[in-house]
Amino acid sequence: MNWIEVSGFSGHGFKFVSVIGEILADLAVWTQLKLLDFLTAKDEATFEDINWINNRLSFKIKSPVSHSNSLSYLVPYVYNGKKIGRITSEGVTQSYSRELIKRFEYAWLTIKPGSDYSIVIDYTK
Repeated sequence: MNWIEVSGFSGHGFKFVSVIGEILADLAVWTQLKLLDFLTAKDEATFEDINWINNRLSFKIKSPVSHSNSLSYLVPYVYNGKKIGRITSEGVTQSYSRELIKRFEYAWLTIKPGSDYSIVIDYTK
């Protein structure tokens, strides 16, 4: 029987406990090659052209390496006293879940690795 033990989540690392938990849950059925491919896809993904204009956050995610699992990212749910009104990718409204991490609320979204995305977040509420 194989065991995985993870510890040491404090400070900023604590924010990622739920992400690490999801990854570890999937590891039970991942081969070493699948894990290596996922880590490569994650490491090769980049954020570019990050802009805050008025109450709008926009950026591009470039993910050149494809993988069967999705990549997740978090953005602040509240900015300058306003909540997210809408998140779009390539002009299409995206669904998201909300996560509370150390008293701060974030919108949690996923993308399919292997493509580029233009994300726009409108803070209007």
